[in-house]
Amino acid sequence: MDGRRRLPSGAGAVRRFDTLFEAAAPLVLAGRHQRDEVPVDGGRWGVTAVLRVPDDAAALFAGLTEAAAVAAGPGHFRTGHPDAVHVTVRAFEAYREAARPDDPFLRRCIEAVARVAARTPPVPLRVTGVTLAPIAVMAQLEPTDGTFAAMAAALGSELGADGAFEPPGARTIVHSTLLHLADDVLDPHRLVDWVAAHRSVAPVRFTATRLDVVRSRYVERPGLRCMAPERWATFPLAGGGP
Repeated sequence: MDGRRRLPSGAGAVRRFDTLFEAAAPLVLAGRHQRDEVPVDGGRWGVTAVLRVPDDAAALFAGLTEAAAVAAGPGHFRTGHPDAVHVTVRAFEAYREAARPDDPFLRRCIEAVARVAARTPPVPLRVTGVTLAPIAVMAQLEPTDGTFAAMAAALGSELGADGAFEPPGARTIVHSTLLHLADDVLDPHRLVDWVAAHRSVAPVRFTATRLDVVRSRYVERPGLRCMAPERWATFPLAGGGP
């Protein structure tokens, strides 16, 4: 049952991030990493529930993103940019250009998010490192208590059959993506070495107080390519302020 999902924590979560790095590093070094693309119908970047990253933590993610981009080069999606940074909780569907907030299915999803937010306290997280995936550079996040897992499980229960897009166990880590690799890596060895040097960092804690429903839009302007969340609905977590 989806409502009984559990996310790993502590050493188990860190090991999953280690495994991602160990699998992705050889691909990046060989130029065989995956390359992300501007969204198309049926692809990634569908409507999603995300935790909003507060401004103080967003500055940390921006710094890590810029450091990674020095080695990765300019052609990648800077998802850790302040205009784009977020923590994904659950995707509802594949990308649909025709998706609208008043679509009956998506309206039900938004209502489910509202119900969960109303009874979920602010979510404490900490940044404890950086890792590589075959298509991304990620910030490693660790929940400091069971709030994130309880929220994710409650959302699965509230969605019921509407949550079929992500089956139980689909998400096994909590992370925030800094770069989606969308091109050749400028200096693969430098990028892998930088990530290796930052697999573990002094923990930085932050607390998310808002749960948003977003769709992603491709943004390109001088010095920036990213998928920026277009906010459809935002809900304060219980006791999290206005």
